[in-house]
Amino acid sequence: MHELLPRLGAWMDEGAPFALATVTRVDGSAPRLPGACMAVRPEENRFLGSVSSGCLDAEIVHAARETLVDGEPRLLRFGPDASTPWVAGLTCGGWVDVTVEPWWGLHLRPEVRAIAREVRAWFEHDLPGVVLSAGRAHLAVSADGGRVGDRDAFSADLISDALGTVQRELPSFSRGSDSDRVFIRSIRRRPRLLLVGAVDIAARLVGLARETGFRTTVIDPRSAYMAPDRFREEPNERICKWPQEPIAGSDLGPRDAAVVLTHDPKIDDPALLALLRTRVGYVGALGSRKSHAERLERLEATGETTTSLARISGPAGLHLGTPDAAGIAVGILAGILQWQAAAERERRRIETVATK
Repeated sequence: MHELLPRLGAWMDEGAPFALATVTRVDGSAPRLPGACMAVRPEENRFLGSVSSGCLDAEIVHAARETLVDGEPRLLRFGPDASTPWVAGLTCGGWVDVTVEPWWGLHLRPEVRAIAREVRAWFEHDLPGVVLSAGRAHLAVSADGGRVGDRDAFSADLISDALGTVQRELPSFSRGSDSDRVFIRSIRRRPRLLLVGAVDIAARLVGLARETGFRTTVIDPRSAYMAPDRFREEPNERICKWPQEPIAGSDLGPRDAAVVLTHDPKIDDPALLALLRTRVGYVGALGSRKSHAERLERLEATGETTTSLARISGPAGLHLGTPDAAGIAVGILAGILQWQAAAERERRRIETVATK
């Protein structure tokens, strides 16, 4: 749902009725994964987001119109072959379940309407949480265990599992059979991209990373490099300090990435050593293979183990063969996105095994 904001926030403020369509289960190959959302205002023929690559949108708009009339959620199932000529099918070969329901803020019961306010606060403050849904019953559980919604509709074990989903930053998934299925919608904080060195590549990476959902931080002790007019888009955070201290005090985790970019060992090496003490998922370093090999020798001389140093991706990203800062930035981000997709597949595999 992150990608729908802030436009979805404007819809909430306007008070116009809209429906929320969500991919709740996927079997086989499909264009979007569980948790992908589409918000629909059918009377105005407007929608945000998508639950497919476009092939299902018309059916979702039709279901949204119906669910806003009677308030009942719809569960739609799409497969590789359409049952009739006018029903959409998936060309990618898999099966997708999509739930279409009125936005929680439209619910008749105030305890469910409160979920809309809670979830909006999570997004606005970049906080994690989870929403459990089964039919017309919904419960929002925040990271600290606070609950809003249908408190008695879900078992204590299920709520405990949901809290584990929040703490481990796992993706959304469904649990149970068709007759008693519960969808666990994981709302995770945005992944962080930390850049050490406010060089031209970093200035371009900030905008690219924001488009792909990252919250960006740039650290550089050199004040001239940190001048605001060097950035086409302002990072979420600029820190003009030597990197070791801010990295040590950061909350970087498995879904986050960091890249060192200065080519100056006095800045890059201490930053890498500090990053290896964190839980950050991706550590990249700019430079040629030769300079990276020399870098590893220097770091190993400090007592760092080869196992720890293997976490560093160097040269960072994918090599596109372009010498300009914009092309190098695209290659670095492409490598990060490739790592991100593989890591997310592994999280989904672990969660699928755990719930069987």
